[in-house]
Amino acid sequence: MADPATLLFLFGLSCADPCPLPPKTQAALEQAAVRAMGERGFEVRPPPPDALRPTGPDAALEPRDEARQLGAGRVVVLDYAADTQQVWVSHFVLGTVGPWSVSRVSCPPEGEGVCPGFEPMLLKGLRPRSVDDVDFIGMLRTAAGDVGACVAEEDQVPAALRTFGRVELDLTVRGDGKVEVSAVAPARVAKSAFGICLRAALERRDVGPFEGGPVKLRIPLDL
Repeated sequence: MADPATLLFLFGLSCADPCPLPPKTQAALEQAAVRAMGERGFEVRPPPPDALRPTGPDAALEPRDEARQLGAGRVVVLDYAADTQQVWVSHFVLGTVGPWSVSRVSCPPEGEGVCPGFEPMLLKGLRPRSVDDVDFIGMLRTAAGDVGACVAEEDQVPAALRTFGRVELDLTVRGDGKVEVSAVAPARVAKSAFGICLRAALERRDVGPFEGGPVKLRIPLDL
């Protein structure tokens, strides 16, 4: 029986039809990923037939610990973007909600075999996670639904009391992945039910731990 810590599920290359990458290149990329991760002590397996792909249209609506869902130490996903001619590699690690790292490398369809630079890019997901690995845009995208619910509630407030104009939220993303709202402007919004709702919506986010100091973001909302 495999040690869950070293068990890795590899989601093979996703490439929308008509895929410009030759089948030979697609197979070579998958085989290179199996070999490289196997050489580093992982037991690489295909995902269970009923497993949801963690990227693309089949992905769960809310970020989750994909490795925990599958009982593995790590999940690796390969995707090809035909418009940019790039292979994207996403690592999901046990204990982290959402991707541990997302990297990409150029892979023109005219090439033969494994795309240059693929293996080093694949292995970047094994190093300690830095701030450059964190998908802050994805974090904000997943918060959009909760923020939208706050705006919908505010729309029910009488016009004389409703918030109009620009609202700005200053966020601090700590090294443990937790999000804190450090300020809401204007000040009158910060103490309102709307401001409290916005704060709660964003502070439910967790991008997973990374090395380095906290990251500060400013999010504007125009109402």
